[in-house]
Amino acid sequence: MATTTLPGAGWLTRPSGAAAISLIATLTLLPGCVSMKPGGGPTPAMKATGNKLSTAEIREAGTDLAFRIPAMIEQTGDDILLHADTPVLRRHALLWKIEGTGAFQQAFFRPDALEAAISTYTLAVQIEQWVERGEGSSYFGEAQPIAVEGAQRIRLDIEGQALDLSRDPNATRARLQKLAEWAREHPIDGRFTNRPSVRPILARLTSTEELGTSDVLSGLTGSLADFGSRVDAYAVTLPKVIRWQAELAAVEFSEADTGQLALASLRTSSRLLARLDDLLSDEGMDRLSRKVEATVSSERVAVFASIDRERREILDRLNRDEDVTLRNVNEQRVATLADVDSKMRTALDGADAIRARTVAGIEEVATRTILRAALAVACLMVLGAVLAFLVRRMGAPARRN
Repeated sequence: MATTTLPGAGWLTRPSGAAAISLIATLTLLPGCVSMKPGGGPTPAMKATGNKLSTAEIREAGTDLAFRIPAMIEQTGDDILLHADTPVLRRHALLWKIEGTGAFQQAFFRPDALEAAISTYTLAVQIEQWVERGEGSSYFGEAQPIAVEGAQRIRLDIEGQALDLSRDPNATRARLQKLAEWAREHPIDGRFTNRPSVRPILARLTSTEELGTSDVLSGLTGSLADFGSRVDAYAVTLPKVIRWQAELAAVEFSEADTGQLALASLRTSSRLLARLDDLLSDEGMDRLSRKVEATVSSERVAVFASIDRERREILDRLNRDEDVTLRNVNEQRVATLADVDSKMRTALDGADAIRARTVAGIEEVATRTILRAALAVACLMVLGAVLAFLVRRMGAPARRN
């Protein structure tokens, strides 16, 4: 597609008026070309515990961003158009809406949900930096503050979503700051859609230390792996992009060479027809069939892998519960035996004390009894001696007489 670089804006290229047909066709076919997340399963954020929102609410929040952010871009572009008094500023405002919408949708609809979330947030930070102090700091003339405010509003909206879904807002703020620092260190150089890859920061965030915030961010775009959500988003933005392209073509038409415009239109139409013929040919249908078969096969493998993973997790939980139960039973048995042993020792100690006291009492009684018997015998012997003495004395006078 023939393009023309706008003055003072190396990051954006605008299609010539005739090339709008090719762009429209590309946007029409794009939803079917975007790969879906294998398995269609929940993202890590939807499995995380402690979130304030349910799975359905997380999905709704992620899908909502795909509609709300393009709406913010459109509103900012409309506000700039109200202050655009030259064809150049009008082109810039229209390209802001076209490029901004396409860049954010490209970020949202990445195959990996986590990469999509990180791409979305870093893109918001990079655009904000671009309009504040980058190549686009004077791109909109007197309407520059409107673009700055719009970019800030987009970034703050994404941050608000992440903090709402976070179970640790302070940690999430710190990690969002790391993402923002990375984005500012890698500014936009060229088109929005050709910005630096986020895979280096993605690899860093998926480490054990950073996994919490990664889960939170991935929850924002997890539902966009669904084909229906993507079609809905494109159904909303596609008519607007077509209209903006038509307006851009109208702005350019007044300045463009009609002969070159007609020639470019014919070339674009020819390429479009060739592309359609290729898609509708037997070879094209075969390629489509193979892609569908490969997609179904990957989905089936992903489903079985998910089921097997869930089965292993359930077995692991059951084994852990069994181990805990056995440990508790053993601890209760040991505690019961220890308690019985303690009570038996206490009872035996009490019986020994009673026996000792009983033996001591018996010995004391026996001693007293023996002493009393000995005293009684002694007394009887004394009495017997006295009686014998008296009898002898009384018998002596009688013998003398």
